[in-house]
Amino acid sequence: MKDGLSIIIPAYNEEKTLAASVEAACAAATAVGSDFEILIVNDCSTDQTALVAAEVESTNGRVRALSNPTNLGMGGAFKTGLQEANFSHAMVFPADNEHPVDGVLPILQARGKADIIIPYVTNPEIRARHRRVISWCYVLLVNFLFGQKIPYYNGLVLQRTDLLRSISIETNSFSFQTEAILKLLKKKTTWMAVGVPLHQPSHSKTKAFRVKNIFGVIATIIRLRASI
Repeated sequence: MKDGLSIIIPAYNEEKTLAASVEAACAAATAVGSDFEILIVNDCSTDQTALVAAEVESTNGRVRALSNPTNLGMGGAFKTGLQEANFSHAMVFPADNEHPVDGVLPILQARGKADIIIPYVTNPEIRARHRRVISWCYVLLVNFLFGQKIPYYNGLVLQRTDLLRSISIETNSFSFQTEAILKLLKKKTTWMAVGVPLHQPSHSKTKAFRVKNIFGVIATIIRLRASI
């Protein structure tokens, strides 16, 4: 496996922000001098996301556009990208264009300093209050249940591809990062946290709080609590 970055961009109905997200990911990887690829995973979008992905692929040799035949969710799309990854480290990169280049650089610059690089948001006030409260409660609950001190579970976590492939990520929900981190920590992997800023959200609503995703997260936590 080649040394470098496989940046996986799950995309569900992100036609307006996908191209800008790809541009930011490319700029960050180029700035740290890393070899890299961008894997866009269209998660059975109902808008023009697939068309945008194809257009970006046609103009950028670093980009590969993949598609799920059915909507699997954030975790399912990430796993599709992970199967196709060619580089030593993998990172999820949301397609919502909330992550500026200067917010990605600290993560990439820490590559190799630990098995798992976990970012946390340094300007959480940029998000809606209810979203901050729910996120804080989620982190507090997971850390309490599993005896951890992780500052954040749902960001642009950078991990070794071989380690990710050594575990089974069963969930397709937004909690796939939680499952991956907890299972990898059980294998005595190392981790470090880095602070990163966010862009102003491109839309006020997040897909994470849809009923389907909420139930998926709850089911994942219950399952992990019984097995870890």
